[in-house]
Amino acid sequence: MLKLNFEKSIFIPTGWPGLDAELNGGLLSKTVTAVLAKPGMGTSAFAMNICLNAAAHGHRCLLFTHDGVDLCFAKMLASEDLSKLDIKLRDIPSTVVELENVISEFAYVDNSGRGKSTVIVVDGLDDFDCSPTSLCNCLKKCADSCNAAVVLTAHGWHDSADVKNAMERCDAVLSIAQDEDEAATELSIHKCRYSGPFYYGGHTVRLVFLPRNAKFYELDMSDEHEVS
Repeated sequence: MLKLNFEKSIFIPTGWPGLDAELNGGLLSKTVTAVLAKPGMGTSAFAMNICLNAAAHGHRCLLFTHDGVDLCFAKMLASEDLSKLDIKLRDIPSTVVELENVISEFAYVDNSGRGKSTVIVVDGLDDFDCSPTSLCNCLKKCADSCNAAVVLTAHGWHDSADVKNAMERCDAVLSIAQDEDEAATELSIHKCRYSGPFYYGGHTVRLVFLPRNAKFYELDMSDEHEVS
């Protein structure tokens, strides 16, 4: 299916002003953003937060989770009243073909949503049997057809040439790491093709994760002494 392509690209706020500024306004629809991290750095929580924040701005969201739909739903309930947000949860499919079919069904199900771009989050790359490049190619096709901002998480990227090659297909590449004292999370922007022709990355946005409501909040320098 996937022949929609009915809207021009727009920026979708991430919920973190510093990150939106670095990305020239947020996540751009019709693009794919990769979020890379070592295991245990919070990529699944970050993926969930992306959906919650985008849905709070009125965008339809589809989250593919490797945690299982029930567990992911429970985590989201700790953060927001989901009855007010348009978020669909799906387990990671077994094949890229199935992934494309689910995304296509999601895009067609509500024509009244055409005025708003959608956010599709796939958490994560490591759960697919296909090559990372094949998955990225599929997601770029889906992003363009559905006018969606697609976010893909990945682990183990430091040692994988195949994943690094796939990242070249992505429009933006971020990474998550703990800072030296582990009080905050550092979100680094390595590449963003839509932040201007001279953007080469290297900028960092600092976030803090609060387990009680499973949410990331942006830190500014005046906040750092309050983090415990």
